Parts: sequence; C-alpha cells; structure tokens
Amino acid sequence: MWFWKPSQPDLGQVLDRLARIESDTKLLRLEWQETYDKVSHLVGRLRKRDRDAANAGTPPTGDVPPAAALGPTDQKVELWRRAALIRGNHVVQR
Repeated sequence: MWFWKPSQPDLGQVLDRLARIESDTKLLRLEWQETYDKVSHLVGRLRKRDRDAANAGTPPTGDVPPAAALGPTDQKVELWRRAALIRGNHVVQR
C-alpha cells in the first residue's frame, strides 16, 4: 500500500457497519416513540387535572397563591417562608 492511495474497505465490513447503523437507528426510533408516548400521556393527565379544577372552580393542587393576594401580615409570613426555603432552611408549611 502506498500512502497516496487510500485503501478500500472490505465490502463485508461496510455491510456489517450498515447493518449496525440500521439497527441502532431502529432502536433509537423505538426509544423516542416510547418517550413521546409517556410525555403525551403526562400532558393529557395535566390537562385533565386543569380542566377538572376549572370546572370545580378551585385552583389546581400545587398552586401557591401570590403574596399580593394575602393580607399584610400573611404577606410577610409568606415572603419569610419563601426566603427561608431559598436559603435551604426547613420551615413548617401552613
């Protein structure tokens, strides 16, 4: 072999590599399909929870009322609690 002439790969190696790439692509497609199905299912559950909460007239669970909607004393307590959570202190929830 001369340095200016590139060696041609063996046809068997090329076919093996192609088969491996096709197999990997198929596995990747299946993995993404499963992930998409899981995300779609979760989004559907969230939409249903929001729709049920809207029909009931109550905010969905997990929503924290803004501090501005509270009275002055409750605002201070809420802001203190949130600041403590940011600092990493454990504060008893109300």
